[in-house]
Amino acid sequence: ARPRPSCAQELARAEELAELGLVIEAFGPDAVMVREVPAMLGKLDVKGLVRDLADDIAETGNVLSLKERLEEVSGTLACHMSVRAGRRLNADEMNALLREMEATPHSGQCNHGRPTYVELKLADIVINTTSGGPGGATDTVSSFIFREYRDRSNVGYGTMAAEVYLIIIIIFITILLNLVGRFMRREAAQ
Repeated sequence: ARPRPSCAQELARAEELAELGLVIEAFGPDAVMVREVPAMLGKLDVKGLVRDLADDIAETGNVLSLKERLEEVSGTLACHMSVRAGRRLNADEMNALLREMEATPHSGQCNHGRPTYVELKLADIVINTTSGGPGGATDTVSSFIFREYRDRSNVGYGTMAAEVYLIIIIIFITILLNLVGRFMRREAAQ
């Protein structure tokens, strides 16, 4: 067994430890009494924590083990308390969340490295919502043309499809305007 570092080093850092939620006092020449532990750490091996702290202070002069544990627990709590996918927010909640994210440094990812939001362009939304279904059954003509033109770099085919689509729309609108005109004339004649 390795010799235990002196408690004097821990007691010299008592104020710093108290700021982190660990309150210690001298308890004899080679012992410390733990009065309080950070509540967020829950059930923990207090004796092991104090030993780790003593080792950290002796080796590096810092209270790394406590800080790291607190950061790990804080990060995990932040992830678990976050807004999860599928939860419906009203407009006020969405706006408040976005304002908080704008004011928070490094808000683009959680402490585990996962992205917290994804930017979608209008074209991405159209493609993601229309190109599904069996055999592309819910695909729209415009998303098909867009995909041919952009994703598959099939410029000629995409342009030809767009022109054919435009001609079909013009024919449809012409027929519709003729029908509306006939209906309006008939109504005026009566």
